[in-house]
Amino acid sequence: MTVSVAGEHAASKYDAMEMLGSYEPVFEPPHNDAYRDWVARHRLALIAALEGTGRQAGDRRWDAIGLTTVSDVSSSSIAPRIFSILNVLKGDFLVARRLAFEAEQVLDETGGWHLHDSDTGTYTDTLQYEVHGEAASKLVLAHRAALDVLDKTAVAVNDHLEVGDDPTKVGFRKFWFEDKQCTRLREALVKHDGLSTAVLSMAELALDMARGGMYEHAQDVRNAGTHRFIIIHQGMSEVESNLTMQAITLSGMRQACHQSLTVARAAFIYLVALFAVHESRKGQSGKISVPLVLPDAF
Repeated sequence: MTVSVAGEHAASKYDAMEMLGSYEPVFEPPHNDAYRDWVARHRLALIAALEGTGRQAGDRRWDAIGLTTVSDVSSSSIAPRIFSILNVLKGDFLVARRLAFEAEQVLDETGGWHLHDSDTGTYTDTLQYEVHGEAASKLVLAHRAALDVLDKTAVAVNDHLEVGDDPTKVGFRKFWFEDKQCTRLREALVKHDGLSTAVLSMAELALDMARGGMYEHAQDVRNAGTHRFIIIHQGMSEVESNLTMQAITLSGMRQACHQSLTVARAAFIYLVALFAVHESRKGQSGKISVPLVLPDAF
């Protein structure tokens, strides 16, 4: 299949790829878990598989992908901070994913036409078919939190590869490129042995977020949601956008949220792959190093 779609060269590179985790089943046994169904349906599990939530689903620990080994060239007995960084990143993504699920559950029940019984707020009816309440705000927050993960993946690479950029000014969309036009991969990244493909994957994901890219809409909504007000509406009335407020239909907001989660998932998986390659090559560099393998905490 790979040969027919991408050619012999791509197929040979695929065959040579290092596996990131265990072989995961494509199909899953029957179960009764609405959240797991939602995660599998939208392909949002953090596993090295296209479908499903993997064998770990039996004990509800599906999101198993992560860095397992670091070649430590220092004499420090303290675990490298990259493990802490990846733990935080994974937790941030999982919270964003859970918020989106909870929001969509309520919106599926109410259609956005009325408040759910669990919502404790009262909201002014603007007579413009606007959707307000906890569910709508959860959807906006989930979208923003997922895209925040993107910037943090760039910060993680900056730190672990010792690129030297000011962490407070690192952004996902520009970090991977040498020039402002985003036409050349950054030399400080690709100079590391074996990282060209991993860096290119991140760069292509960044271009997907740019103007004209596949996920342009998700980025636009993120910019508005960070500093201004997202007004979600049912699409049956003209709700005007201005410098303070950006109007978006409920279906458009849900789509943007799905896109942001998809991109954040890809970025996390690419990040783990990049670090795995980097650490394996570092262990072959000839320097004195000790492989450090940490167990799952809980």
